Amino acid sequence: MRFVYGVVLLAGLLLIAGCGDNAKKETVEPTVPAVKEEPKVVVAKETEAREAILQYTSLVAQGYAEMNMAVLEGAATANRVAKVASHMEALKARGLKLLAQPEIVQPTTVREVSADRLTVVSDEKWRNSYVSSPDDRETAADDTMYRLNYVLVSVDGRWLVDEISIEKERVVSMTGPDDLERRVDASPVAESVTEEEGVEKK
Repeated sequence: MRFVYGVVLLAGLLLIAGCGDNAKKETVEPTVPAVKEEPKVVVAKETEAREAILQYTSLVAQGYAEMNMAVLEGAATANRVAKVASHMEALKARGLKLLAQPEIVQPTTVREVSADRLTVVSDEKWRNSYVSSPDDRETAADDTMYRLNYVLVSVDGRWLVDEISIEKERVVSMTGPDDLERRVDASPVAESVTEEEGVEKK
């Protein structure tokens, strides 16, 4: 009998010890909340987006100089081409041609909105010269700094400029009539201006 009691007691002790081990194993370590990171744009997309903007700005200058915005096809959507062409025609109706030269184009921040849509912030400086169509005589000019917000869309594997809005605009210098209407939509087309700084007129 004593032997039986001893076996039962030993079994009980082993069971208690096993429960203790399980309790230790079930101890949950405190978790540290994961830091949510913003999705990063693939480097290849960033490069393509910057190249798309550089190409667009170069072709816009060419289109104004040649009075032919068909050169933008393949760099901008039909919607974008139509807006710039509309401004070019408005200038033409006033007997003016715009010679727009991008002196500085620095795309900075690229963000991915979706797989086929990007936004890009670009700091730029443009030299806008307005000449009369008959004799190519300069009637007005301005040097303008912009911070622009571009929207690019992917079409058939290429990034095209679809929208541009002006976040900041600062006219560094201006010659000729102080007529802001002649500058609006000049280069680039301004869908909206959230901040406009002073003008230094010569």
